[in-house]
Amino acid sequence: MAEGIAQLSHLTVGRTREVGRDEYGRIRTEKVCARRSWKMMDTGGNELDIPIVNGRVFTRQSWEKYGRNHVRELIKQGFLPKHICPLTTEFRDDVGGPLVAPKSDKDRMCTDVDPKEGCKHYLKVREYRRAESAKGAAARKAALSKADERSIKAMAAAYKETFGQHTGDNSDPRKAALKGRGNGE
Repeated sequence: MAEGIAQLSHLTVGRTREVGRDEYGRIRTEKVCARRSWKMMDTGGNELDIPIVNGRVFTRQSWEKYGRNHVRELIKQGFLPKHICPLTTEFRDDVGGPLVAPKSDKDRMCTDVDPKEGCKHYLKVREYRRAESAKGAAARKAALSKADERSIKAMAAAYKETFGQHTGDNSDPRKAALKGRGNGE
């Protein structure tokens, strides 16, 4: 098999692995990427398995170039790699400094990062992002529960005006012309 080419078979499509059990004894699984992936944290504190190479590539240089560009774009969006300390300046050309600004001058980048757990800085950022995400979700839920019927109808109308063409409201005149012509509508 050539370097960098993942064979497509019934064993490689949708592969998963067991990662533990939940509080009810059900097996938790996660998707295993076909070739190479990075564990990264999004802006909400969720840890994701981001495929860096997941298809057919014919040279090692092409997948390294794609993977490098893909990681750079994700980091610009606020994603953090789990196996690299967030205080790194490795991506300073993309973000203008470290991925996360140190709290004090005494904070130094971790040199021995556990790829499965992350470093202490990564864990602090994850805890903060999850707390902020939970606060935002609670605020949205509270705002929606306090809304009266008139404001909910106004939000629904605004939503339909904005996204109506994609929600199947049949406002397309071609669809309206077909109604009642024996075509199943």
